[in-house]
Amino acid sequence: MGAVNETAIELPLGESELNHTSLTVVKEEGFALPRIAEAPVALNAKVLDIYSLPGSKQKVVFAEIMHLWIKEEALLSQKGRYQFNAIEIDPLARLGAGEFCRITDIQALKRP
Repeated sequence: MGAVNETAIELPLGESELNHTSLTVVKEEGFALPRIAEAPVALNAKVLDIYSLPGSKQKVVFAEIMHLWIKEEALLSQKGRYQFNAIEIDPLARLGAGEFCRITDIQALKRP
């Protein structure tokens, strides 16, 4: 969680926040940019639009996912279908400001 928070640092344009973290980057076939080795899921996306939030330095990026990488342990196969192993992915949510949470209570319900 701490490494994710480190990426929120404000830096001059063109300087990578990854240089200020303990995260590792690795080259991944099919990706234009390296992915973060510690991340169980990585997305390669094409930017469609960038919206600047009024009165803020923050922006919202709209993108189309072109390539998806998932570590093998994060996939479950059942009856020829794949699904995410949420426990293995260990999802992290940023709630806002400096608040984060982990999803620890995952329950599967049978569809009616």
